[in-house]
Amino acid sequence: MAGGGTLSGRRLRGLGTKQGFLAPAVAFESTLGEGGLIDFSPADQVVEVGAGMPISELQALLGAEGQCLPLLDPAEWGAAAAGYPGTVGGLLACNLPHGYMASCGMPRDWVLGATLRRPDGTEAKSGSRAVKSVAGYDAHKLGVGAWGRGLMYVRVILRTYPTKGLPAMSIVQSAPIQAPVFIQRCLRSDFDSMLRQTPGVVAHDPQTQVIWSQERPATPPEGWVIGPGGYRARPAWMDEAEAAFLSTFDPEGDWI
Repeated sequence: MAGGGTLSGRRLRGLGTKQGFLAPAVAFESTLGEGGLIDFSPADQVVEVGAGMPISELQALLGAEGQCLPLLDPAEWGAAAAGYPGTVGGLLACNLPHGYMASCGMPRDWVLGATLRRPDGTEAKSGSRAVKSVAGYDAHKLGVGAWGRGLMYVRVILRTYPTKGLPAMSIVQSAPIQAPVFIQRCLRSDFDSMLRQTPGVVAHDPQTQVIWSQERPATPPEGWVIGPGGYRARPAWMDEAEAAFLSTFDPEGDWI
């Protein structure tokens, strides 16, 4: 995407906590009716919930059993540094960097199974409650990072983590990041130079090469940038992959 572009959309879903990262939508579709706990097995560290369940409610439920999703406390660190949580479905749809990413991976790494819905209403299930699946296909991860385009999460099976076992964080920040900011990720070899030249840096993570800033940065070589108002800058191959994804799951452009 030369010089950056804008991710547009017709629909927003859930609690709208990521609305600032999108261009204005002309319609709103809520998944909150798909919220709530379906099953929780503390001994197996697996929970199944409706995708409309707020992350705050899920964290409280898991915390009562000494478990959690490995996300920073947004009250302390700010919503963007915490992965900008809203609902479970929104967490997966955006797959944003967060403070524990170096040790615990991205939200896509916690998804063991899911029920997904296409724009035409068709639903499909994939995955299972097994942490180590031998099914061969991770179709339940197809909607992760798609920003609600093409596929929408309805129900999700997630791996949980022991609260006392969370690792130390490598994120460095100057203040809580509450508003939508520019988030960039670059190659390890480019990180130091990108950090020096990025204006308005409010946080960075040298282990995952992620930089959060209040001002729009230059597009890093072989990296990407997302920001307020739907701003996107990324390599051409990512645009091509997205186009192929949408042509398969939303050929009519209902959710674009």
